[in-house]
Amino acid sequence: MVNKYNAIQYLLMVAWFGLASVSCFGQARIVAYKGHHYVVYAADYSKDKIQLFWKNGQNEKLRSLGNLKQNVNAMGQELLMATNAGMYTPDNVPCGLYIENGRQVKSITLATKGNGNFFMQPNGVFLLTKSEAKVVSSQEFSAWNSKAIYATQSGPMLVHKGIVNSNFSDGSSNINIRSGVGVNGQGRVVFAISQELVNFYDFACLFKDDLNCENALFLDGAISRMYLPQLHINDTGGNFGAMIGVLK
Repeated sequence: MVNKYNAIQYLLMVAWFGLASVSCFGQARIVAYKGHHYVVYAADYSKDKIQLFWKNGQNEKLRSLGNLKQNVNAMGQELLMATNAGMYTPDNVPCGLYIENGRQVKSITLATKGNGNFFMQPNGVFLLTKSEAKVVSSQEFSAWNSKAIYATQSGPMLVHKGIVNSNFSDGSSNINIRSGVGVNGQGRVVFAISQELVNFYDFACLFKDDLNCENALFLDGAISRMYLPQLHINDTGGNFGAMIGVLK
C-alpha cells in the first residue's frame, strides 16, 4: 500500500498553509475528491520514458517495487514512479495480454465470464506505441495490436468513451484500496491510487470528472502500491506480476 502517513502529513501541511485541495509537486500531487484522497502522477509520454517490467536481464521475475528500482538503477537510470501493472496469477504471471518491448508474452483474453474484477465488462488494455499512450477496451485492442510496444490487460474499465462503467453504483458499499490509469485530454498518462477505501463509482468519477480522462482502466485493489519519491512515498514492497515504471 502507498505510504499513507506521508501523504496525510502532506495534506496537513497543505491545510496549514491554506493551499488548495490539489497541490502540485511537478507531476505528482495529492488530490482531495468527494471526501477521499488520492496520490496522482501524470506523465507526459512525449517527454517521459514509460515502460512495463516483468523480469530482469537474468529472466528472473522482479516481483517487488524495490527489485524494479534496483533493476532500473542497474540500467543507469532513475525510477521516478512505479506501480503494479494489473492483475496476475499466484505465480506472478500477468493475467491476459502482456507485451513488453514489442514482444507479446501473453495473448489477449476476450472471455466475458470468470471470477474477479478482471472479467467485469468491459475490461481493457493500457498500451504504449512509439508516439502515444492509450487506454482501450479489450475488444478494441486489435486495431492497436501491430503498433503496441508495451501493453497490459486488466479490468474493469473505469471510464470508456467518457462514460462511467454502468456496472458501478453510486453509494456502493463495495469499497477497497484501488489503483488505475487513464489518459487525459492533453494526452498525459495519469496514474492514481486511493489513500482510503473507495468504491468503483467514486474512483471512476475521479478519473472522468477531476482528472479529465475519457478512458481509464482499473489496475488492482488492496495489494496495490506506488513508489513516488517526489512525494516522499518510498514504498518498495509488493509481490507482483508486471509493473509500470516512469524513468528519468
